[in-house]
Amino acid sequence: MFDRKAELLHSAGHLMDAGMQNVGLGHLEPGNGYFFPDGPYVEYKGMAPQSKLQSKPKELELEANAMISSGGKVSVAVLPYEEASKLCDGVLPDYIPKVSQIQTKKGMTKVFYTVGS
Repeated sequence: MFDRKAELLHSAGHLMDAGMQNVGLGHLEPGNGYFFPDGPYVEYKGMAPQSKLQSKPKELELEANAMISSGGKVSVAVLPYEEASKLCDGVLPDYIPKVSQIQTKKGMTKVFYTVGS
């Protein structure tokens, strides 16, 4: 089983997926993710416009903050929220990820982020 930090990083990846939709990057399809402290990211199929790469990290971070503040829940289609909550000792993470950068290369876009401890 993942350690607590990896669980937080994984959950933050799902939050990034929802945020990408809300900040106008919903055309990018979620792909692979890397959920470890040395450089977590979510990779998306497709290219983010170069003109947006400077503003989108902060916009995505603010969107994640707004989603958490509104009381939205992160869930997975194959695992009901109640069951996920049980796996996390009844408390799902309430952190706000900080988006550090967005990179595009070879038809892929990566969103890098960190979370609090």
